[in-house]
Amino acid sequence: MIGINFYTLINALIKGYIFMAPALVANASAVIFKGIYPIDLGKKFIDSEPIFGKNKTIGGFIGGGLTGFLIGVLINRSIILSVALSFGALTGDLIGAFIKRRLKIKPGQPFPLLDQYDFVFGALIFSYPISQLDIYATIAFLFTVPLIHLFTNVVGYIIKIKRVPW
Repeated sequence: MIGINFYTLINALIKGYIFMAPALVANASAVIFKGIYPIDLGKKFIDSEPIFGKNKTIGGFIGGGLTGFLIGVLINRSIILSVALSFGALTGDLIGAFIKRRLKIKPGQPFPLLDQYDFVFGALIFSYPISQLDIYATIAFLFTVPLIHLFTNVVGYIIKIKRVPW
C-alpha cells in the first residue's frame, strides 16, 4: 500500500514548485512583455482563424522565456534545463492557444483545464530528456497548479497587466 504523510506532501510541493519555477515565471511574465507583433504574424490557419491569436506575441514569448530562464539560472538550475522549462512552458501555451482557435474560442476567453495545464505539460515534456520530477512532486504540482494559476491571474487582472481574471 502506498502512503503519504504530511511531511512527504509538503516536501513534494516545495520540490515541484522549485523545479517548475522557470516555467511558472515564464508563463506569468509573458503578459508583461506582450509587445505588439503577434507570434503568428497575423496569419490564418486553413480554417480561416488566426493560428494563435493576437494575445500571443513575439515580445511575450521572448521576454517571458528569458525571464523564466534567468530565474532558473538564479536558483541554480542548469542552463539547458532553464531553457527547456521556460520555453517549453511558452510552447505549451502556444499549443493551447492553437487548440482554442481551432475550437473557435476567441483570444482571452477561458477554456478550463487547458488554460491551467498547457504550459505545465509543455514544460514537463521539454524538460523530460534532461531531468524529471519524482512522482510525488509531479502529482502534488499537478493538483495545486490550477489554484496558483487562478490566484496569479486574478492578481494580474487587479494590477491591470491582464485584461481578464482567468
